[in-house]
Amino acid sequence: MERILLLIIIILPVILTILFFIRSRKAEGYIEESLIKRVENKDRFIEELKKLCAKKKWDVQFLEDNILIKTNTSIYSFGEIISIIFMDKDDGLYMKVSSKPKVKATRIDYNKNKKNVELISGLS
Repeated sequence: MERILLLIIIILPVILTILFFIRSRKAEGYIEESLIKRVENKDRFIEELKKLCAKKKWDVQFLEDNILIKTNTSIYSFGEIISIIFMDKDDGLYMKVSSKPKVKATRIDYNKNKKNVELISGLS
């Protein structure tokens, strides 16, 4: 009887922990934030973005219809990848700003991705 009780006390938390991680991994994947916003002046936005990236010492790559930014490692994360995709629509130019961790195994981002999206989208 004592052995069975001891096994339950030891094995049950292990099984519950494994099930929690399997369930949360399927449900969330990894943390990503994104936002679609209208751009009034693309050239002004890009100039403001260049200033921001220089100030924060972020690595930025300007491609044809998108921009890729890699942030630095901090005490809160190993860095994030921010992508900006420009989309032409009938009523104007829009951009989709997305931010996700560099390391896909990241479980907690301390709202870094949300702050990155808000910061970038606030420039337009």
